[in-house]
Amino acid sequence: MKQTKPPRGRPKTLDRDQVINIAMMSYWTEGPMNVSLNEICKRAGVSKPGVYREFGSEDGLKHTVLSAYSRLLIEQFQPLLNRDKSFEETLETLIAIALQDKSEQELPSGCLHVASCNCIEQLGIHTAEITTEIREHILANYETIIERAKKRGEFKSELSTRLAALYINEQIGNAMLQQKRGESAEDIKAILTLSLSVLV
Repeated sequence: MKQTKPPRGRPKTLDRDQVINIAMMSYWTEGPMNVSLNEICKRAGVSKPGVYREFGSEDGLKHTVLSAYSRLLIEQFQPLLNRDKSFEETLETLIAIALQDKSEQELPSGCLHVASCNCIEQLGIHTAEITTEIREHILANYETIIERAKKRGEFKSELSTRLAALYINEQIGNAMLQQKRGESAEDIKAILTLSLSVLV
């Protein structure tokens, strides 16, 4: 019987999902530009060559992490797209989602995507691309909500749909940054509620 030759190179021992999760929590907690690849490797107990084989580069790892993180954001939009809710109720739901206490889920405060947007010029090309794609997806969801509100006569502002979506996104982003800085949840909610009240 002809024997099969073993594959060349060292056997694959890297746990892809574990590395992604550890990298996500690290970037989310400390910022995507504040944790070195060496530190990620140390925390995950893997070698840098192993990470390069799996993800291609540090940029490839960050791109993969942001892609995984985007699924968390997309899931959060489902309650906002409920057609039975009024625009005011939708904004209240958005505020509640944005300001939820993530520690109950053992998640870091703030938002990894917002952090990535704030340092997009420093990100690798693939990570910057996915960051922009996520932002456009978020804006598209806001535009859907705004268009629905306009058709119902619930949108009182004279802003265009695109500008209103950008405005909402900016206010939510600011709230996420305030949350990350550890500012009072009550103060953040009051400011966010006030800023969004101009739309209803």
